[in-house]
Amino acid sequence: MAGPEAVSSRDSLGVQKAPPNSIEAEEALLGSALLSRDASNRLMEAVKPGDFYSPNNEKIFEAMKELFDSGKPIDSVTVSEIVFKSKNTTSLNASYIARLVENVPIGNSAPVLPSHRFHGLAGAVTQGRLPALA
Repeated sequence: MAGPEAVSSRDSLGVQKAPPNSIEAEEALLGSALLSRDASNRLMEAVKPGDFYSPNNEKIFEAMKELFDSGKPIDSVTVSEIVFKSKNTTSLNASYIARLVENVPIGNSAPVLPSHRFHGLAGAVTQGRLPALA
């Protein structure tokens, strides 16, 4: 799992710093993949579980990847079934997965990602490993 403890660094004074991240960008990508087969195909080709900063989003992506690899449809119902099959999902609930779909930016309301490089998922976007999903 790539959380702040897994990918953080220390500054010159030894203070632990979390890498730049965007939970909103992660949620938008996951929500897009739940809504569109094309988006889910592109996401599976470009992103790895370790690209996610949020452990919950990483778990959801892993469930999507499991469905993708087995040729099953990726939607909020099938992803929820996989996620909640695991006993290690105490911090996740079904409303979070439903909210991913509801909060997908549409049209001109899509967030603009910064142009500088980030670690993890934002890095995948800015390094060109992840094409636009919409």
